[in-house]
Amino acid sequence: ASLVILILILTVQYVLRAPVPLSFLATLYLYIILIVIVMAGFLFLLRSHLSRYSQRETESQRASATDVLDEGLAAFRGRLPRRFQSAEILAVSSDDHYVKVQTDRGDAIIRMRLADAIAHLASLDGQQVHRSWWVARSAVDHVTRDSSGLSLHLAQGQTVPVSRSRRAEVDAWLENRSSAV
Repeated sequence: ASLVILILILTVQYVLRAPVPLSFLATLYLYIILIVIVMAGFLFLLRSHLSRYSQRETESQRASATDVLDEGLAAFRGRLPRRFQSAEILAVSSDDHYVKVQTDRGDAIIRMRLADAIAHLASLDGQQVHRSWWVARSAVDHVTRDSSGLSLHLAQGQTVPVSRSRRAEVDAWLENRSSAV
């Protein structure tokens, strides 16, 4: 900025053919430096304030995404009979227009599509393993592989088939399970 002002002053001096005193140039240069320092400080403060605001907004968005997942789970639990609402959800299977919800306190049947139930359960650590089954990681006792494919054996005694189309996805999920244990 000071270079531009100096060129402007020298241009005016040349056009008017009147010399500008050196003391005036020194004073003007000092004022310009002072203004530049104040503006740089202001821009620094503005930038730090905006970055803090952006960081808070990002954290707020993350929290709201978590809230949406939690609201979905809360809505799902709200459809269960009262004694199952705080129970651990272990598996969900479809049966016509209903889903059977298996919990650590017993089973419940509610009217809902399996796809909607799975959407509500997105915040839980589980996986859709078949077109008619969703299973929580904690419910899997052991896995068997044979000529017919992959099967999950739940702690409650059920055997859940894994569809061929979901086998790779379920294998990766099970690998995460064994590395987490």
